Amino acid sequence: MPLRLDASAADFEQRFTAFLDLKRASEADVGGAVAAILADVRTQGDAALVEYTRRFDRLDLDSTPIRISADEIAKARERLEPDLIEALATAASRIEAFHRRQLPGDFDYVDDIGVGLGMRWTPV
Repeated sequence: MPLRLDASAADFEQRFTAFLDLKRASEADVGGAVAAILADVRTQGDAALVEYTRRFDRLDLDSTPIRISADEIAKARERLEPDLIEALATAASRIEAFHRRQLPGDFDYVDDIGVGLGMRWTPV
C-alpha cells in the first residue's frame, strides 16, 4: 500500500521520520517470502493466486474474474487514443528487449590444455 506524504502537512516531519524508521526487507526476507509464494502457487494453483491477490492487492477475485476476455480487451482498446496504444506498444517492446538480454546463454570453449568445456542453457 503506497504511503502518501504531503510536505505541507502539519504532521509531515513525524510521518516522514516514522517512514524512514520502518524496517526494510532484507534480501533473505524477500527471497524466502517469494519462494514460499511460488511453492504455494505451484501446489495450489489458482486458489493460491486468489488468496495472495486478496491479501496483497485487497482484490477479491472470487467476485472479479481472473481472466479478461478478448472482447473486454478489444472494447477497452477502442477507448484508447492511438498515441497511447503506440506508446504502450513501444514500452512493451523495449521492456521485452531489455529482459531478453538478461537471459543466460550457451557457451563453449577450449581451455589452455585443450579440454572442451561448455554449457547449454535451457529455460524450464
